[in-house]
Amino acid sequence: MNLQSKLKIKNENLQQELFRMLALYAGQWLLRSGRSKGGKPWRFVSGGVLLYIGATGKIPFIPWLQRINKNHGQFNCKYEIVVQQPPAIVFSYFRDFRNLKKHIPCLKSAKPLDIEKTHWELTIEIMGKSCPFELFVVKERINEFLGWSANEDAFLYHTGRIELREGVIPNITVLDLVFSYTPPGGNIGRFLTSPFQPLVRSKLRLFLDKLRKEIEEEIYLS
Repeated sequence: MNLQSKLKIKNENLQQELFRMLALYAGQWLLRSGRSKGGKPWRFVSGGVLLYIGATGKIPFIPWLQRINKNHGQFNCKYEIVVQQPPAIVFSYFRDFRNLKKHIPCLKSAKPLDIEKTHWELTIEIMGKSCPFELFVVKERINEFLGWSANEDAFLYHTGRIELREGVIPNITVLDLVFSYTPPGGNIGRFLTSPFQPLVRSKLRLFLDKLRKEIEEEIYLS
């Protein structure tokens, strides 16, 4: 193991310890303030959960949410964007999921698990804890179509596909994206997150605009 890897592991361990300490302090504060402010139930529940996280380093409910996070109750988002690059460059960019890391703060790693890069392992960080999941390229036509799906027990189960076609002028690509996801907890999660869907859709649109800008500028300049 080289020095860089050792430093990375040490840094991750320090972050986890800091997270646990903060959880312990926050849990104690909620329990104390709950007693002094009329004993509101949510303070005792939240304080207990934070104390559990601080003591064990484990986040409760995530395994349970993964077990019931089946492919139902999905939200669907559809977008169309125009990219000032030929389809070959746009397809190449989306075909490598490592390109998404710089635009998704909670995405900590993305690595292919096979030579063809059809099987990936992605790791997101939630409340200081790493949640890895697998991603599969399920269908593709070079420079025309790409479809992918997360494994069914992923914390955030989702599927996506992009279709590319040439624009009316050279070196222009029209990209159609369909993104479907199931909030953690299946139908329960769908009900709880319904009010936030307009915000999610606007964030996805901004995310696509960032990708478009990078494809047009950085890849072109390189």
